[in-house]
Amino acid sequence: MKVLQICNKPPYPPTEGGSMAMHAVTRMLLQQHFSVKVLAMESPKCPVRLADIPEEYRQQTGFEWVFVDTRLHPFAALRALLRNQSYHAVRFYSEMFARRLKEILQKEQYDIIQLETVYPAVYLPLIRSCSGAKVIIRAHNIEHKIWERIASHTRNPFKKAYLRILSRQLQRFELDALRQVDGIETISPVDSEYFKEKTETPVCVIPFGIPSRPVQPQPSVQPHRLFSLASMNWKPNEEGIRWFVRESWPLIRQRHPNAEFRIAGRHTPPHFLAPLPGGIRIVGEVENSEAFMRESGILVVPLLSGSGIRIKILEAMSLGVTIISTSIGAEGIPATHKENILIADTPQAFADAVSFCIKFPEECRRIGERAADFVRQNYNEEVIAGRLMEFLTECKI
Repeated sequence: MKVLQICNKPPYPPTEGGSMAMHAVTRMLLQQHFSVKVLAMESPKCPVRLADIPEEYRQQTGFEWVFVDTRLHPFAALRALLRNQSYHAVRFYSEMFARRLKEILQKEQYDIIQLETVYPAVYLPLIRSCSGAKVIIRAHNIEHKIWERIASHTRNPFKKAYLRILSRQLQRFELDALRQVDGIETISPVDSEYFKEKTETPVCVIPFGIPSRPVQPQPSVQPHRLFSLASMNWKPNEEGIRWFVRESWPLIRQRHPNAEFRIAGRHTPPHFLAPLPGGIRIVGEVENSEAFMRESGILVVPLLSGSGIRIKILEAMSLGVTIISTSIGAEGIPATHKENILIADTPQAFADAVSFCIKFPEECRRIGERAADFVRQNYNEEVIAGRLMEFLTECKI
């Protein structure tokens, strides 16, 4: 079966949640002996770095990319607003990308065209006019819900009103697109249930798969050391970290003056949160995220908005890292509070969770161990790859 995978950002190198989710699908398709071609959008926010892309990957996927200027342009945003179009979506449309996509579709016949996120759906009319392939959308999130939640936490009344308009426009685009395709893959069961209610399109849960890895003994936890690992060019991540530092960190430091918090991740500006409160250090992008997570204590995921699932949570769980997250951060992951994760939705609850870990370090360590067991049981990549193959085969028939 031949699959064209269209990505709204480069899926390689898989260094953040979106690219990791896309690359996981590529990897699973190749494991199932599908013929795969990857066509990606490069942007100022997500550039392609050839030095980071192995030749083997390029040969296996026929990897191509086209530059799409997704930066905010006020006049384009105003035009979309006046036309009642989703600016979140239309900014992914490019004549250059459309031209290359048309050339590819005219040259090759594909069985499946998979759109990674809903945003490449701006090319649906072109795809339908050039190809008889079945079109699948892999919904990484319920996109409009992210912006609904951001709007709900915005204090400026004019900005809040504008964000609500944008979220409604995006909701209309999102649901229209999902009703036009032949199948929907969701990363979380929560998103799946929502789309089943809103569309008649076949839906299948294809979560992020974690490759099998040898079980390693867990090191002793250092519960006074906290860290985050997230790209700061995604609005919910920035919003959540600012909230945690402003609201929770003073309570934690008041109880535990030796507590430390390291903020790691791509696109973290050096002046972020300047001046830094005591005990906080900006690390920025780390070379080896797995090694960093293993040695850095407890992962904090203070998301207030977002959708889908947080792949970094699953990755950290698979390593036996203990995690404190909001309910929204852990949304879509059927983990259990104090069994394999700690849930905290208020500044006080975060402080209480940190105190629990410091007071009971062995139980903190066992939560991480049970988290690793949970991932092995529920997110095995080989099992998920088989489910993906079955769904795509059903959609093709």
